[in-house]
Amino acid sequence: MHDRKIRTNVILFFVAASVCLLSMLFVSRADIDQYVKLVSVVSMVGVFFFVGLYFAVRIFYLCFKKS
Repeated sequence: MHDRKIRTNVILFFVAASVCLLSMLFVSRADIDQYVKLVSVVSMVGVFFFVGLYFAVRIFYLCFKKS
């Protein structure tokens, strides 16, 4: 059960990273103003930073948690 939670969090971390990269690719290819692109990409990177930080902390917590 413990290893399954860690594996699930690692998978969710990489899914979040993939979604962030794909959405940044979509924004870069979209025909919108440069300022809107900049704001969109900066907000996506910020959101991914905090989501990734949450999953990283959760993974370390589950790894070093005493049973």
